[in-house]
Amino acid sequence: MDLGERLRFALKKRGVKQKELASRIDVTPSNISSYISGTYAPGPRTIRDICAALHISEEWLRTGDGEMDAPTDDLQAFIEQYHPDEIELRMFETFARLSDESKRGVLDLLRQLGHALDQDAEAEAAAHAAPLKPKGDPVPPPAGPNILDEYDDIEFDYLDTAAAHDVDGVSRFHTSEDDNDFNPA
Repeated sequence: MDLGERLRFALKKRGVKQKELASRIDVTPSNISSYISGTYAPGPRTIRDICAALHISEEWLRTGDGEMDAPTDDLQAFIEQYHPDEIELRMFETFARLSDESKRGVLDLLRQLGHALDQDAEAEAAAHAAPLKPKGDPVPPPAGPNILDEYDDIEFDYLDTAAAHDVDGVSRFHTSEDDNDFNPA
């Protein structure tokens, strides 16, 4: 029996349709058909996903050796719950080989890192929570006295032309040095 025949057998034994398996492992139904027919061989990650989805032994699916049913152990439970990729599996296996003291040190470091990341996320969320003014809202006046309050009697149409100096740079406005008021020329 080859891999495709073992996969067909496992699907039948578990009562799972090809379409359902495809949905569980996030591939197309035609991929599952290709694996069963032998047209295309699944990669290592796909084999792990198939085995986790059908609760079958990876060695049995690959080689036909051993029992079809997957052993229930911590690693298998981890795989079924978290669907780790190859790097995550290597991290888990490396962590499992550490001494108890080293495991505690790694876990403390991860907790500290998680706490720091949570604080950063909260600070960022708070920074984005401040409402922005929609475009076009009036800008509030600056604090302090308004210099134009002293000159209420000036006609503002003269002020509109204040920026339009003569070509020679002479303004139409001048100040009286005696009373320090603006007077139109």
